[in-house]
Amino acid sequence: MLWCCDSLALADVLVWTNDQVMHWIQSIGLRDYANNLAESGVHGALLALDENFDHNSLALVLQIPTQNTQARQVLEREFNNLLALGTDRRLDDGDEKTFRRTPSWRKRFRPRDVHSINLLSGSAETLPAGFRVTS
Repeated sequence: MLWCCDSLALADVLVWTNDQVMHWIQSIGLRDYANNLAESGVHGALLALDENFDHNSLALVLQIPTQNTQARQVLEREFNNLLALGTDRRLDDGDEKTFRRTPSWRKRFRPRDVHSINLLSGSAETLPAGFRVTS
């Protein structure tokens, strides 16, 4: 198991609390900004699951000035490492370096064909017209 600091396992990012995210921010050298996360609602599930929450969003919550490019570069690098190693989000190959969730197992399997009856065809009927119950 990969560890980012004394008590935080990277594999457990999804279940990190707000305090654990603050601890991670401190461990990557951004101690001056970590307290800005207190009671912010930022937690591991947000980092791991929200595709719209990126390093810039985190920098905004941390209140890192845009002029502090060094701190923002550290945050970007470490945030991307955290997502790559500790979540199911993956880096897109496009021009922008953004992470996306990997397809879930539900999307990997085709929906089952229920005896060739299309139950979602828009019709009010759920059984074929010639269907009869025999005893």
